[in-house]
Amino acid sequence: MPTTNTWSGTGIWNSVANWDSGFVPSNGQSVLINGNVTLTNSTARLFSYTLSPGATNIFTGTNTILNASNVFIYGTVTHGINADTNPADGWQWTNRIYISCANFMLAPNGTINGDGMGYMGSRLLDLKGTNGYGPGGGLCYRPVANSYEGGGGGYGGAGGWGQGGPGGVTYGLLTMPEEPGSGGGGAYNQPAGDGGGSVRIDASGVATIYGTITMRGTRGFSNSGGGSGGAILINCDRLAGSTNGLLCVNGGDYFSAGGGGGGGRIAVNYNPASQTNNPGVRFSA
Repeated sequence: MPTTNTWSGTGIWNSVANWDSGFVPSNGQSVLINGNVTLTNSTARLFSYTLSPGATNIFTGTNTILNASNVFIYGTVTHGINADTNPADGWQWTNRIYISCANFMLAPNGTINGDGMGYMGSRLLDLKGTNGYGPGGGLCYRPVANSYEGGGGGYGGAGGWGQGGPGGVTYGLLTMPEEPGSGGGGAYNQPAGDGGGSVRIDASGVATIYGTITMRGTRGFSNSGGGSGGAILINCDRLAGSTNGLLCVNGGDYFSAGGGGGGGRIAVNYNPASQTNNPGVRFSA
């Protein structure tokens, strides 16, 4: 049997002191996470990875990969926010969740949560707002003098219109969505909603979903727009699970005259010949 390397406490993956074996996990080991760990670099190819109930795994970077033959998630997986606010660089997304495995299982109480971890909404808290950040950032517009309102962020669906102006545009790939959601446009002294994050799971065998994967946009305040939903991408041979399983990329709501965020994108690419039944997993965008 492979040896088990157990993590406790809080720190980054390469913190030797947090591993009971006294060294960072190597190829072929089984890993048990009993605390809060941040992945800043890709792991070795593990035999198994188990995230215990109450434990949290935070991903940083876009190519930081959790590599394991078998992955079992009973706790919470999330990633850092995408903080790019500069359209001149072509919108560089900086964080996501990326898991590469043979078999993946998300337990009934397990969660993969990237709510509000996409591109940010407008944060300019003064007499006017700004456009939301990201390729589908909601627009800030002035329908009358000294009155600013924000449209919702767009992604899989266009952002909602507020009172007088448009939301953000659609973008991304239908079958391979990986970019995070976009932020809402801002209004007078009110922060807008942030876009949802991004998760990619590559399972050469079975991907089993009993828990929830949510990459939702967050709500805009007052006349500001909501953020759009983010991206869920699962590549697998077979999808399994139950009706308790949920994949959700809903856009963020709004309070008053702003626009709601558009839905994100979900893609599950599987082998029809291996799919013996309907797994019952629910989808919401």
